[in-house]
Amino acid sequence: MWADKSGAITINGTKLSSLVSNYDYDKDNKIDGIYFIINEFDMSKVNVSRFWAYTYWYIDTNCGYFAPNIPLATFCSLAGAFNYRDSYDGNDAHTLIHETGHMLGAEDYYSYDGESRGYSGGLDMMDLNIGDHSAFTKYLFSWVKPYLLDLSSSLNKFEITLNTFESSGDCLIIPSSSFNNSPFGEYLIIEYLTNDYLNNFDSSSCYYEGIYFYSTRGIRVFHVNSRLIKYVGTRNVFMNNNEYKLDEEANYTTYAYSNTPSLSYEKNVPLYQLVSKKNEKLYGKRLASNNDLFVENDIINSSTISASLKNNKFYDGSDFNYSIKIDSLTFNQATLTVNII
Repeated sequence: MWADKSGAITINGTKLSSLVSNYDYDKDNKIDGIYFIINEFDMSKVNVSRFWAYTYWYIDTNCGYFAPNIPLATFCSLAGAFNYRDSYDGNDAHTLIHETGHMLGAEDYYSYDGESRGYSGGLDMMDLNIGDHSAFTKYLFSWVKPYLLDLSSSLNKFEITLNTFESSGDCLIIPSSSFNNSPFGEYLIIEYLTNDYLNNFDSSSCYYEGIYFYSTRGIRVFHVNSRLIKYVGTRNVFMNNNEYKLDEEANYTTYAYSNTPSLSYEKNVPLYQLVSKKNEKLYGKRLASNNDLFVENDIINSSTISASLKNNKFYDGSDFNYSIKIDSLTFNQATLTVNII
């Protein structure tokens, strides 16, 4: 691949602009994504903007960040050194997987405010590049379809069986009043986490920062607060429950909340946080550990997870009127009972 004086990129003698249809899955007349791997393998030279790993989305097709007149939707750039962080032969994919998560639309779950210990506990592919993507991230990507409680029924008790998340994609949503049957609302999302298959390497091998993934099995719970806000003129307007697509009158639409406190709509209200069995908000304190996972006979209710709520309610103000009991954990399945109280 090379660029001529006009900035046109050529691959094997063919201009990249003429190959758009080959790499345009969503048919928006833009190449969906390109990876630029920079020929720099000395990590001591990487900590400058053009060598660090990042993902960039084009808003203007012809903005010409690398070269003009290339209909490119997004690109990932990183130094080759990242592929050697945990590998002698350059086969470390952690950073590539993390940046691909950005290309698909996921946020960073760590804080940009300089705090080394964030809300999601670090042990997440979109936090410190550890383990598989979580249920929330895969829900954003439409890779999983969570189980939902039928709140329109007369039932106030539900028994749920979850197969291990890594092998099945099974997960359960406990909704707030602002949940809108999409990833863009407020809810708990529950998965049966295991330390095998895709998680095995990071649970048994130390990553470059001295971090291991969970080394046991248990129920992992996240409080998701991915409500959207639209900017119309100079006004900030929360999108209602049925309005989670882009609004033509809005200047742009984004998450109202962030795992970076200075970017969040409300102080100490994050986008995405680990709900710890120890009933502790992790921001500024520590990384997640096995002790944060729920196991047999544990109860999840407004008292036992109060640190992850606001005045024992969801952040949108609706009641957390659920009691969830972990009935059993076998090698392949978890059984939970959800009571509406």
